[in-house]
Amino acid sequence: MNDFTHPLDVQYFQKLNDNKALKLVMGALSKAHAITNAFAEIPDRNLIVNATTFPRLNKMYRLARERLEISTACDVFCNMDFGRNVRVIGTDDNCAIVIDSSCAEDFSDEHLLATFGIALGHIKMRHVTYMTSLELIDGLGIFVPKIAKDAAKSMLLDWLITAEYTADRAGAIAAGSIRAVIEHHLLASGFETIEQCAGYDLNTRIDLPQGLNGFDRAAKIVMIETLRDFPMPFVIPRIKELVEWSTSMECKRDFPSLHVKSNSTIQSWQQKVYPAIGR
Repeated sequence: MNDFTHPLDVQYFQKLNDNKALKLVMGALSKAHAITNAFAEIPDRNLIVNATTFPRLNKMYRLARERLEISTACDVFCNMDFGRNVRVIGTDDNCAIVIDSSCAEDFSDEHLLATFGIALGHIKMRHVTYMTSLELIDGLGIFVPKIAKDAAKSMLLDWLITAEYTADRAGAIAAGSIRAVIEHHLLASGFETIEQCAGYDLNTRIDLPQGLNGFDRAAKIVMIETLRDFPMPFVIPRIKELVEWSTSMECKRDFPSLHVKSNSTIQSWQQKVYPAIGR
């Protein structure tokens, strides 16, 4: 498969791998937390996804894996929740996907492919350990000096949105559709119907053209806590970045079926985003 990694993801990921402070934190995390799929196996809440329990979810997961050329399977759980989110938990070598039950109820097959594709993109690019580390880093306490922990957290936050850019491309590849990923984001962010998505204007929302990278450390920490509960601000730069990629020569060369030939409406974000996307 042609490479779909966002260039900033490559740049920041290399910085993470080379950083000594982060290596110290990662070492403490591996000792302090036995991260396994057992975290996903919550009785009466998270149910294993297979051909018997959730046949449609299982089919879309397997198809997304096939389209992203991922040979190794991981466990998938359905979380009994009204949200429309998907999460990857664990480490790069031992992870599980947890998808909210409302996705199965509210999403089309195309949207489910995009949803699983985003999660599988993180798995394919080996993002999972770092993403889990960001979730757990505040609990390290006495295991790591505060200065090392803060430095590591700042780097992880810098990298996070670039990793999401890469995962969104994976979602589009899995769904065969840029539009499906956009609709996934908007539906997961609170829109009830596709019709509401079609009336969405990016300029009515907070614009973060540089993602989190333009914020100082304190602002990043506040922002990431907010985004966990209210993902809409994070969605804006992700949609913009995905659409810009869809009009690029890189996309045309490597993924021609996703390429949007006309970018006249995309050049000005004063216009509605949704109608500009033919796929």
